[in-house]
Amino acid sequence: MILSGTILEGQDLTPVRGHISIESGKIEEISAEGSVRDRRIILPGFVNCHTHIGDYIFKDRGMGLPLGELVGSPDGLKHRLLRGAAEGELEIGMAAAVSEMIGSGITTFMDFREQGLAGIRVFRRAIDRIRGLPLGRPGDGTPGEVEAIADQAHGFGLDRLDAYGRDILGAVARFADRKIVSVHVSEGRWRDGEIDDALDLLRANTLIHLTHANRREIRRMAREGIGAVVCPRCNLQLGVGKPPIDTLMEEGVATGLGTDNAMINSPNMFREMETALAVMRRKSAREVLSMATVRGARVAGISGETGSLEAGKDADLLVLTPGPGMEFSDDVHAAVVKRAGPGNVSLVMRGGEIILDRRRKD
Repeated sequence: MILSGTILEGQDLTPVRGHISIESGKIEEISAEGSVRDRRIILPGFVNCHTHIGDYIFKDRGMGLPLGELVGSPDGLKHRLLRGAAEGELEIGMAAAVSEMIGSGITTFMDFREQGLAGIRVFRRAIDRIRGLPLGRPGDGTPGEVEAIADQAHGFGLDRLDAYGRDILGAVARFADRKIVSVHVSEGRWRDGEIDDALDLLRANTLIHLTHANRREIRRMAREGIGAVVCPRCNLQLGVGKPPIDTLMEEGVATGLGTDNAMINSPNMFREMETALAVMRRKSAREVLSMATVRGARVAGISGETGSLEAGKDADLLVLTPGPGMEFSDDVHAAVVKRAGPGNVSLVMRGGEIILDRRRKD
């Protein structure tokens, strides 16, 4: 299969007017030879680095509640609702969340999967078409469960450090060399030593939110190669502040974007990118787009497979058909981040398989 248009190629998302060839699920070649009349924009499929899609069926419950009352474990509203929901309901909701993600060009996502092993099983039944990477969360708090989660999940996604005893933190830490080990930190407020404990006790290799992290902590993350995931829309919705994206960029921390709780926000990367750009001092649409693609894949530990359009990588991509709102922009990265939306998505491909095709409507 050959697609033509403006291709955002490689690690730098360099615009190339040309053609991309796909064979056996992989990108075979990107060529700038020959004339190209197609106005479409071809870019890597989005990597959504932080979601909670188990709460998709509880949309907009608890509007106005503070962070802890809404999503804090074990007795925040979300967790009470999860305990009261049947597995079949949750499965239907997760599948619906995947459909919405595909419609906004997401081809990979990492999910903080609550409810222990049972939650991972529901996730596996619900997810198809795109790459879903579950990060399990210990439920009964036994070392045996931690071992089983490590065997069945992409890694671990913990709520916050003080929700677990040191025995569980130590059990999870043993997998940090070969699994994603992530935890929410510094979200609602700054806690002295929280980030240091996440790195020392849990050996976390990915930190989520960091809304109140300071430069010393961020510099330590950069030195130790720790990934970050920011969720600006959810932070702003919950009134807890905005993530320090500029500092993360300045210090060279690999940073991805996440749409966070589905009960609070839609899993829409276009909205997340636009919000991320709005909260940055240094307005760089290319950097924001990289967070949603290239850098996001690095954070997820899958940059050898996806996240950029390069020969040999999986053909995970989306095609945008520019509409009236994108006309007259001379910056393709800004046009995608600030002006595009799901309505511009005309094709989504995962591993060379077309999973959404609206080209007949173009």
